Amino acid sequence: MTKPIDPNDLVLHALGGNTDLLSRLLLLLDRVQVDPASGTLSLVNGAARLDLHKDGRIRVAGTSITQISDRDITLHAAWIDLN
Repeated sequence: MTKPIDPNDLVLHALGGNTDLLSRLLLLLDRVQVDPASGTLSLVNGAARLDLHKDGRIRVAGTSITQISDRDITLHAAWIDLN
């Protein structure tokens, strides 16, 4: 009789036995949320949140948001709502 396959062993084997990489992947997966009903993919880390909607909308939320660029930052939209 063969031993049942443990999915955790399969993942660890696929990662070449790298338990550090497995730990980091599990931490990342803990921060990823998927809402099948709306098709929204969210990345949440503390008070920071990034929501990607299947219709193309993107929502960035946090206590402070900073954009840094070595070149131009371009906004192109039909409407830009400030406050």
